[in-house]
Amino acid sequence: MSRQITEYRNTLQRFYVHRSQLGLNFGVASKEANRFGVPPEMQAGPINSDGWVEWKLADSTARIRDIRTLEEDFQFVFPESFINYLQAMCHLFDDVSSRKYDQQIFWEPLPLTNPLGSLRFLIAAWDDLIRADFIPVAQWGDGWGPICFDAKNKSEPEHPLVWFDHEYLARFKPHEMQNHAVIAHYAQPIYDNFNEMFDDLFGSDTST
Repeated sequence: MSRQITEYRNTLQRFYVHRSQLGLNFGVASKEANRFGVPPEMQAGPINSDGWVEWKLADSTARIRDIRTLEEDFQFVFPESFINYLQAMCHLFDDVSSRKYDQQIFWEPLPLTNPLGSLRFLIAAWDDLIRADFIPVAQWGDGWGPICFDAKNKSEPEHPLVWFDHEYLARFKPHEMQNHAVIAHYAQPIYDNFNEMFDDLFGSDTST
């Protein structure tokens, strides 16, 4: 296990403990592994009368070959830091906060079964952006638009992150959205690299 993966694991564990103390690590219990709810293998206790249950962290089941398959299916390459993050822990964090921007972020959970499923769903929804070298990994605000790696403007092996207002993207025809030069004007820079983003969302100065 690389040093960076270990650091990501430690940070996610601290973040989990912080949120657990606030009673935030709960979700609707699911009877089977799927994209929504808390699957049985991640339930940390009894299901309450409303059908909610606390969930727990687990060692990542995202294998490097599965990550490479995802990359190959959509013809892109994740930055190394993001690949390490995917291999750190399985979790169900889906709504986190940016301290830098005082903004809600919709994050993709990594459940034990099919850990890349939710991320794949998001990427497929914005497939045209990938053709323009923007790789979706999260959503800004309450689903206001995708947060993407800008793979065109990168400093090896890392990529900056930007976000797009979906209302602007809706104006473009598919062939226009596949053109980096056309839509880059609407890309709003937010982080220089994934490490900066991860630290903002999950770092030691934890927030709800």
